[in-house]
Amino acid sequence: MTFADTAARVMGGDSITRQGATSLIDYCNLPEIGMLACHVSRRVHPERVVTFANGGALPFAGRDQLSETNPDVPIPNSMRPLGKDELMRSAALLGESGSGEITLYSYGSRRPSLGEWLDLLEAITTRFAAVAPSISTVDIASLCRDGQDLGCLGELKAAGLKGVRGEQVGLRPPVSPEVWLAVHRAVHESGTWSTAACLPGASKTNPVEWLFRIRELQQDTGLFKAFASGAIGVRGLGDPSQPARPIGTATASAFLFLRSLAAARCVLDNIPYFQSSWESQGAKIGEIALQFGANDFGATGLVARGAETIRLTPILSTDEIERLIRDSGHTPWQRSGDFQRLQPDMMSGYRPLALMS
Repeated sequence: MTFADTAARVMGGDSITRQGATSLIDYCNLPEIGMLACHVSRRVHPERVVTFANGGALPFAGRDQLSETNPDVPIPNSMRPLGKDELMRSAALLGESGSGEITLYSYGSRRPSLGEWLDLLEAITTRFAAVAPSISTVDIASLCRDGQDLGCLGELKAAGLKGVRGEQVGLRPPVSPEVWLAVHRAVHESGTWSTAACLPGASKTNPVEWLFRIRELQQDTGLFKAFASGAIGVRGLGDPSQPARPIGTATASAFLFLRSLAAARCVLDNIPYFQSSWESQGAKIGEIALQFGANDFGATGLVARGAETIRLTPILSTDEIERLIRDSGHTPWQRSGDFQRLQPDMMSGYRPLALMS
């Protein structure tokens, strides 16, 4: 199937085939494939609005891990594991800003116990209703025996878990594609939303097949809120014999990222939000991604600093995100952590985060 055949299907509102998706991933005319992706994005969201959130990912350490922390071993400030009390102060700061999201992930050799996760989630959601906590797929897989323990998922949801992040968070190796799919199917069966992503392991085998497996799961459940494109892998430019190169690595280029983002948007027309992945690609490429099918800029990103007094420093300020979105020809709109657009009177409170640096 040629690019022209695939483009005709996309412009006609039809879903594309696996062969058509391959023709997009191998296509070298970046503006044309970007145009197709924008057409799909406009079909899903006719208005020229790009959403963004206040928040980011923070590492959670259990009591045992905190007690074993060696003060003589330097840990990057952005990766310093936080205990429950520190994370509660972080949630309070986000709560003061009106709304926010926190993606929690474990750090180090000892992961928090299920009881510690439940205690933290319940504390956050009980005190700060405007903060939507989510947990990484790797940690959900560990807690719920690769998605087989539905009782565990029910406990996490009852404690306040709002969603599960499908993209790679932190330094732990990603789960296998089979485990990833099993975990997200189980998460959806529990009534909890999640975000999708392309895993490096799946990308190295057949990125097109992986996108269609995500599409099929979304057809079954409808609970993928967004697709994070920072880990998409594509075949070598113009040479199908070359191995896939996962985005976010030193071998990936902006060209490959934008092309694969646009192709994924055309395949996954049943997922409402596509994120620009600016944290892995940089703010400028994240801005350009808004012309290649992305319609969500993601979150501001957070770095927790301070040994005794916790401070949250945004990686990108809300003012800068708004400017990037407007410069791309779109209207910025703040959303909650569970992808609900905030009303203007709720948005006026998110400025205080800029005072925390």
